[in-house]
Amino acid sequence: MKKIFLLIPVLALSLMVNATKTTIDNSSADALRLALYYSSVGDTIVMTAGTYEESNSDYIAWKRDNVVMAAEGANVTIKPHVSFRVRNGARGKLIGVKIDASKLNENDPATSYENIFEAGDATDGNRLILENCEIYGNVSKTMLRCASDKKLDSLIINNCYIHDNAQATLRLQSTSLKGVTITNTTIANVANGGSFWCAPIDISSTAVDAKVIVDHCTFYHNTSISSSYADVTTGVDGSSTSDVTITNCIFAQPASYDGSRAINLTNGGTVRNCLTFNYTKSTNGIQGATVKENCIAVDPLFTDAANGDYSFAGNWVTPSISPARGAATDGSDLGDPRWYSA
Repeated sequence: MKKIFLLIPVLALSLMVNATKTTIDNSSADALRLALYYSSVGDTIVMTAGTYEESNSDYIAWKRDNVVMAAEGANVTIKPHVSFRVRNGARGKLIGVKIDASKLNENDPATSYENIFEAGDATDGNRLILENCEIYGNVSKTMLRCASDKKLDSLIINNCYIHDNAQATLRLQSTSLKGVTITNTTIANVANGGSFWCAPIDISSTAVDAKVIVDHCTFYHNTSISSSYADVTTGVDGSSTSDVTITNCIFAQPASYDGSRAINLTNGGTVRNCLTFNYTKSTNGIQGATVKENCIAVDPLFTDAANGDYSFAGNWVTPSISPARGAATDGSDLGDPRWYSA
């Protein structure tokens, strides 16, 4: 037995030693797709400044544990014509890039427009991490979709700005989901239509005791077709998803047909220190929370939300009097910290 345990760290060290860093530029077609295809476990792909238009010849797929990141200080935009997919139990990580999804399959009339991200197969262990990214422009489908035959075990979204997409940001239904963490993120101007019911987050995992954490996020002007759904919906399929904690968030000015909810927790959960504004359904837009503490329903006084400025009105001469100031559990401001100002 001792020999078995000794081999594990040796193998891990070997993988780390063999991992490489590959720098790519946009001078050749499908640079990112090919870099991922030829990568090894643990490799990091660094993208230099520029716009990368990936063709519709194949999916952009993580098939092994790889990091894709913008070079330090580089402005990197990816214009995919196909979905990003996580497969083979891989851990895919994307850092510091913009994704302009307006060109997803526009040149292939035989194929419908695509989701930006998908779980690519039924393998256990697929994981996706998005950090410091801006994602926008999908004209037809979701940012991330997991169907019943596609598995995603965990999702982490941190410090991202997701906006102006046509469908639900996350539609995570009937998957192997064990955990979702969304922090320091803004989700705004998400439209809705067709058979997609909620914008922007719909989590109804078949996994037992899936853990959902949403903290310090700003939600603005998202559409919900049905008043049964909300900006954050969990457990709509009657799953056991119940370990839900939503804290320090702002939900403001929904763009719905008949009013909507900010939060709808079918199987309970905790909502603490959140601000809701102009949600007409349920109690101040919150339904199903087992624990609801220190929540307020009032205008957050954004500086210019209609033009994408969700900071709090005011300056160094006239400080903001937004009720979101200092209202978080730790005494910080509510919502996505990117919008904080002195």
